[in-house]
Amino acid sequence: MAVKTRKKGLSREAKSARVEVLKQEVAEASMVIFTGLTGIPAMDITEFRKQLRKQGGRLRICKNNVLFRVFDQLEESEIAPLISGSTGLIILKQGDEMLLARTIYDFLREREEKFMPRGGFQYGMAVSVEQLRMLSKLPGREAVLAQFLGALSGPISNFIYILQAVPQQTVSVLKQISEKEPS
Repeated sequence: MAVKTRKKGLSREAKSARVEVLKQEVAEASMVIFTGLTGIPAMDITEFRKQLRKQGGRLRICKNNVLFRVFDQLEESEIAPLISGSTGLIILKQGDEMLLARTIYDFLREREEKFMPRGGFQYGMAVSVEQLRMLSKLPGREAVLAQFLGALSGPISNFIYILQAVPQQTVSVLKQISEKEPS
């Protein structure tokens, strides 16, 4: 009778390689958000990952020990209170932080009791849950740029109108003078 052997977990080298990959992702990220994911169905998490990818984000679900190692190596010890229970890590390498925050809070509205951001950091500075909520209410980068360009184009178009008005008025005055003078 053959004895079945149980498959062992990852080797120490494979675990340290995973830590290095995650550390690299976090170091390159413009924004990292910690969140709890307890009790959320796998189908919902898959849909959430798709929404995050559209905004340039990525959801990583990691063991807390791995997260502690990553942030210890990055010398980010103030992150420790955010790591507890089932922890998801939302990483944004490139993209619009406001749209990412809006995506997170849209997902949150549907599952408020199960999904809750815990905080994170943006460009190396700590971000609280309230700051994330405020960020989600701001317009996206493209909307802000459109408003800015609209504000710039108003004075420019008025200036062009004034420049066009001066010659038109001069021509109009000359025409009126020529009509009044009997030659």
